[in-house]
Amino acid sequence: MRPEYEKIADLFGFVLPTGPKEGGKGRNLPKEGRDAAESAEIAASFLAEGNVAEAVRHYRRAIEQKGSEDPSLAMDLGAAHEFGDQLPAAVEQYRKALADESTATEARIGLSSVLRQEGRFREAIAGLEQALDAHPEDPFLWAKLAEMLREAGWPKRALQAIQRAVTLKPEEAYFHFWTGDLLLSMQRFEEALQSLRAAVELSPGDDHYLLLSGVAFWRLGRHSDAVKAVDFARQLDPDEPAYGALLTILRVEAELQPQSVGKPQREDLDDYAKEKVRRWLGLFGVPEDRIAR
Repeated sequence: MRPEYEKIADLFGFVLPTGPKEGGKGRNLPKEGRDAAESAEIAASFLAEGNVAEAVRHYRRAIEQKGSEDPSLAMDLGAAHEFGDQLPAAVEQYRKALADESTATEARIGLSSVLRQEGRFREAIAGLEQALDAHPEDPFLWAKLAEMLREAGWPKRALQAIQRAVTLKPEEAYFHFWTGDLLLSMQRFEEALQSLRAAVELSPGDDHYLLLSGVAFWRLGRHSDAVKAVDFARQLDPDEPAYGALLTILRVEAELQPQSVGKPQREDLDDYAKEKVRRWLGLFGVPEDRIAR
């Protein structure tokens, strides 16, 4: 069953937009590229499918067909290597791209990503800050910096960075969601709810946005609203059994239903679903042993 979006809008107090967005269609590609551009396009399609080996092969073919060093292709090849956890090869290509002004910023981002994976956060952050010096109005760079700062253990600096991203691109739902998630971890629940409300308003069909909104409601003592938000999330993803179990536990905790009503449903969960419910209960601040009751 799909949720009634008007009810979601009513819970969060916003007006729904109208008009669906339509996506485009790709074109059929040959097995081998006839020139550098086509080889690069084939490589990108393989990378989108997760086939790193073929992506690398076609990017290398594109470089050979180009007949000269192309920083853009070096950047793409580096990204393919990074996607396949081939970090030294990725660094080699990113450094080639770094030497050209047209790809220097993107290369710094790539190198920062590799350094982050190696746990070298200060160097990684410094690289992103260099990229931001060149492009201070890029909201996605600010979001990347926020993610890295949070992972490095600097939540306050992360919050400043993601707030800059939100200011630059307020229509990006994920930025609001990410801000709300960070604020929840900082136990700033009222502010978190405001950010999550904005995320839901921009993307009311995302069940995870509604789930975290439920966390904020619950932490603020608004248990009935929390249950409504989680129920909307369940309706968006009815094949996720963990939502039903979570709802049962929350309703019992909020004294909205007797404990015995949902017990069989919880017992039917497999271990994976039970572990997911335990993680979610941790976000709500509800004891994890409730899953076993």
